[in-house]
Amino acid sequence: MEVRPDYDEFNPTDVEPVGMDFAKDLAPGETITSATVSLIALSGTDGDLQSHLTEDPAIIGTVVSIMLSHLIGGVKYRVIFVVTTPIRPGITLYCDVYCRDPAARDACEC
Repeated sequence: MEVRPDYDEFNPTDVEPVGMDFAKDLAPGETITSATVSLIALSGTDGDLQSHLTEDPAIIGTVVSIMLSHLIGGVKYRVIFVVTTPIRPGITLYCDVYCRDPAARDACEC
């Protein structure tokens, strides 16, 4: 599983796309046939992780994206993308997303 750069902080009211480009991970001519996306909480608590994935993943060429919505403030999430190709199953990339806690005086994670 390979990590890619993290996204900027989200706010709890945000509805934003998050995506991964698998171009570096595919052989010439290899295409993505299916994709799944899941969330885990790295820090903080969220009792309904999958509710923040508001649609099925979109596949456009080598890019897989999904909309994240209404994350919980103060929680750091890992977004895990798994793709299948005709040649290989289970190519995995992930990124981390932090959701600001609007109640915190200094919501910046340093």
